[in-house]
Amino acid sequence: MIKIFLDTADIKEIEKWSKDSLISGYTTNPSLAKKSGIKNYRDFMKTVLDIVGDEKPVSFEVLSNNREEIREQAFIISEFGKNVYVKIPIKNTDGEYLIGLIQSLSKRINLNITAIMSVDQVRISSECLLYNNNKYILSMFAGRIADCGHNPRLAIAGAKREIEKHSLKNIELLWASTREAYNIHDADTNHADIITCTPQILDKFIKLRNKNLEEYSVETAQMFYNDAIESGLSL
Repeated sequence: MIKIFLDTADIKEIEKWSKDSLISGYTTNPSLAKKSGIKNYRDFMKTVLDIVGDEKPVSFEVLSNNREEIREQAFIISEFGKNVYVKIPIKNTDGEYLIGLIQSLSKRINLNITAIMSVDQVRISSECLLYNNNKYILSMFAGRIADCGHNPRLAIAGAKREIEKHSLKNIELLWASTREAYNIHDADTNHADIITCTPQILDKFIKLRNKNLEEYSVETAQMFYNDAIESGLSL
């Protein structure tokens, strides 16, 4: 089955899922850190790694938009553990590709190239990693691709073909910005190597994956009926 990474910066959720065999790795980002009220990024990274250990991959993202600061932060983050992947966006906020920087860093540290939205960006990323021997993750934001009215399944399948074109065994394709539990099936059948899921999606996946749909129909009708009664609605 496809590898599932937990996507959160909530320390309690990381502790909850840390011993679950369903989880093969962890991803975070600055937006998740903001949501969880993280103030000290270094302390946060250390705490996460203290919880999950050094066997499963953990991705932490740089915080800068400046190329030299990104380089400096990348090396700082990578030193936190041998299982750490440094997340660097494919483009900065000025719309400039960071390929030269990514190629330079890839010779020395493991990278997670993030915010990828197209097969062409996967091609560009793959080509700059051709001759390097570290481990890399390409995070394709399937959920956001779908939000824009494009088929994320076709994007993931095309991205996988692009990676396989070069026979790159050190690159894994990740389905990111997961929107629903069924996306785990979508990602698997379209040959992504990894899908990253929030705790909420994982809870739903575990609770409902063997759900009898006939029973679920009755439960749904019961929910609507109970809410009508409890709210005092009448005709």
